[in-house]
Amino acid sequence: MEAKILNRRVTLFTSIPMVYNEQTIHDYIQKLSSLKLIPSLNKGFGLKVGSDGSVIPEQMISLDFKNLEDTFKVTLGLDRFDIISALEGEKLEDFLLKTDNVKKSLSAIYTNEYNRIALGLIAFIPASSEIMDEVYKKLFNLDKEECPVEWSIRRVIRSKINNDKHEITINNVYTFSRKIIIDQGQSIDGLVLECDINTLVGTLSNDIVILYNQFMKEASTTIEKSLKDHLDLINS
Repeated sequence: MEAKILNRRVTLFTSIPMVYNEQTIHDYIQKLSSLKLIPSLNKGFGLKVGSDGSVIPEQMISLDFKNLEDTFKVTLGLDRFDIISALEGEKLEDFLLKTDNVKKSLSAIYTNEYNRIALGLIAFIPASSEIMDEVYKKLFNLDKEECPVEWSIRRVIRSKINNDKHEITINNVYTFSRKIIIDQGQSIDGLVLECDINTLVGTLSNDIVILYNQFMKEASTTIEKSLKDHLDLINS
């Protein structure tokens, strides 16, 4: 049994909120168009809670850049950049190379540092109801019990990466579930693994800059191992 990668994601959290105006929008369009990404501007309204507990509506703006095949997207929000690939069969190292190219283009305009980074993956594993019931029993150490048609397990494990002078704490977040997804217009029942490897809130930006490549390397290894372990569980 094999997994289908639905998407891979790198998120760069900005230390200073983004400002969108005619000049910055023009600059981002100019830079990212060299990567053959087509822009679209999204505007809406969200809610934030004030210091006195009041709920304040605020305008939410984001810029989306997509390729023509709609398999690669860069979303620029107020406090984060999301780089997402849904290209089927793409290798992790190829996705990270694209991410580096986007990051270089963004850095020409957003010159501040990032205060959090994340690497994520969503994988779908098609399986029969009988296999999914067996997986559920293994996970919960059950012998005889009616198995649910939907379930979800979420784990968060802390780890660290460091060198001689710098250290960052990592949240390793894994969500394993049985649910129905929409794939190519069809509803499919199966197992979904979501991995989100991210740095802890409050991490020093300088530590992230120094350890960025090391984080991406170790987070990649962590995700690949998690995917293998879950496939081994299903196939055992």
